[in-house]
Parts: sequence; structure tokens; C-alpha cells
Amino acid sequence: RRLGVGRCALITCSDGARPVRMRIVPLHGVSSAWRPILSPDTEFYEYHPGYSSSKNGPRAPSHVLDEVQKRIRMKLGSQDVCYEFEGSPEDSSLFARII
Repeated sequence: RRLGVGRCALITCSDGARPVRMRIVPLHGVSSAWRPILSPDTEFYEYHPGYSSSKNGPRAPSHVLDEVQKRIRMKLGSQDVCYEFEGSPEDSSLFARII
């Protein structure tokens, strides 16, 4: 609300040398109601090219995603994760359903 937009994007950036950085970018002119906007084009960069793209990227192979998940969980330690949703049960947005 403070940014005057209905939605924001969460973008991760990495140049391979420094830790991954996360940025929140306001999406001006986009409805607050989520719907997929798919591009027929795909793009993928090993490292951040210096700009953001809304084109779809290829899905990484399952074994690669499993390895990333394993590495993230190792860093988290053995903490129990709380999956309790504290939002409104009427919220049907994609983000609310994911969390």
C-alpha cells in the first residue's frame, strides 16, 4: 500500500561471486488479483544480466532441484517448521495458497 501498487515481485540476484540478494520490486499497472501471464519465449542466464525479465525460464531437472532443496534444509538446521496459516481463510490468492 505504501508503494501505491497492488502487487510486488520478489527477485533474486546473483553474480556468482557474492551471496544471492533478494529485492522487492513494485509492479505498477498490474492488478492486485493474481493471474498467470505467460510468455511463449524462454530465457535463462547463469548470472544476473543486469536487468529483470518477465519471460519464462526452463524448469531445472528434478535432481538439481532436489539438491538445492537439500542444501537449503542443511543450512536451516533441525528446527521444526510451523506450517500454520495465519491469514484470512477467504484469501484465495496464489500467494496465500502457497504459504
